[in-house]
Amino acid sequence: MSVFKIGLGSIGVGKPSIGSRGAPPANYGFERGVNISGQEAAGTTSAMISNEAIDYFASKGVDTIRFTYSMERIQPIPGGPLAQPYASQIKNRVDYITSKGIKVVLDPHNALRFIVNGVINDNSITGGTKVLIGQHVLFTNAHFADHHVKVHNYLHGPLTFHSLMNEPCDNNGTPGDGLFVDAALLRETYNTAIAALRAAGYSDVIFWSGKDFGNIYSWEANSDNRNVLAPGLVDPLNRLATDLHVYVDPWSSGTSSTVTDNFIDKLDQFAAYARSVGLKAFVGEFGTAHDAASISALSQLVAYFETNRDVFPYGYTYWTAVQFQPDGLLQILPIDLTNGGVPGPYTDRPQMDILESYFSEVPRKPTFVVPPSFGGYAVPANGLVGRASYGGVTAFPAAEMSYQWQYFDGAWRDIEGATSFTHPFGSQDVGYLVRRGSTATNSEGSTTAYTDAAGPVQSSPPPGYRWEYVTESTATDPNVEEDGTRVVELTRIAA
Repeated sequence: MSVFKIGLGSIGVGKPSIGSRGAPPANYGFERGVNISGQEAAGTTSAMISNEAIDYFASKGVDTIRFTYSMERIQPIPGGPLAQPYASQIKNRVDYITSKGIKVVLDPHNALRFIVNGVINDNSITGGTKVLIGQHVLFTNAHFADHHVKVHNYLHGPLTFHSLMNEPCDNNGTPGDGLFVDAALLRETYNTAIAALRAAGYSDVIFWSGKDFGNIYSWEANSDNRNVLAPGLVDPLNRLATDLHVYVDPWSSGTSSTVTDNFIDKLDQFAAYARSVGLKAFVGEFGTAHDAASISALSQLVAYFETNRDVFPYGYTYWTAVQFQPDGLLQILPIDLTNGGVPGPYTDRPQMDILESYFSEVPRKPTFVVPPSFGGYAVPANGLVGRASYGGVTAFPAAEMSYQWQYFDGAWRDIEGATSFTHPFGSQDVGYLVRRGSTATNSEGSTTAYTDAAGPVQSSPPPGYRWEYVTESTATDPNVEEDGTRVVELTRIAA
């Protein structure tokens, strides 16, 4: 067995830093794109994305594709050679993508696990011993460095880039696998691979995923990501960026169509921290379901990434396009293309209505593809608020939003001073129908859309009903802010 070895002493080239300082290198800037996934879970040619699907994304103006793969399938023996035909299948797809001028981020989709001596089948890996990468003698840091160098040498080109690992996490799977990641050991695993890639001649950006899935909740104060990983990663070229995953469900998991109210607040908290320490991020995964509330949330997310480029200088890739999942919750590949290559035209998914204006970079006046909708009544005595959704806005450049709440007394009239996203109704509003106007503005113009009328605002619920908070979880209420206040939707339910 040939094992690439590198001493940890060679890592300390250059100063320790937050691991993401410095301007983006010339070859990879603010890029917009999608994930292509599925090939990490299956080894057959049919699981590989089709030429027609790649052509579809190229036609939309996609800059980058984050391309997932399986470490066991491409290199079954730690330290061993790359395996055929899987390696050549991956290379074939990467070469076709880059032939379109699209960048590829190579993403080992292993959650910091490796099944040693497993039996590799077309759609599964059975048997063997599952271990944590860099935390077990069967798969050491040297094995991890060897993997990245061999993949780099096999797939390297001016449009290929490296991500170290997707979503290191504790107790992965259902039921959990009982493996728990040590953040300090993960830091050294990453540092070994960074040093190896630099020694192999790779000089562009390296993306790294935080512990605990690397999602927006894993970057809270006192997290391992803030305290151990980010300040401890070392790159002599200072070209690192964390691979942040952002979903709008209560767990930021991308497994539910539920939309929370606090995902922008969580992004604000991350951005404030990132700015304070010089951390740079690439949004490697974000996505929503297809319903109106989800598309509204998607519109907010993309506008946030676009207007906070100092924090996200490497852009974003939507999760996901999968060749063989026509009904996937977050699927962006047209249903016509999910079963293989067929000639167009194709029917876009609703998510593409939002993303295409950014992918194409064609200046476009804001348009509401999903209108804002009203989210509740209010009880003035309790200081509760009315709220309405953002709405799904397609625009380029990203639109700035402004708001005006109104009441109806034979004509719609502005509520004085009510120009926030939410509005706390008072006794003066009782008895009136209300609505909110949302105005999206960019350099190409402005568009205003209104919610449907709601109400009339009532000081107490009608007979047979009661007011109740809407919450998604009894264990953890995502609508409770850190200072203990609530900004939540209200509904009427039978008493």
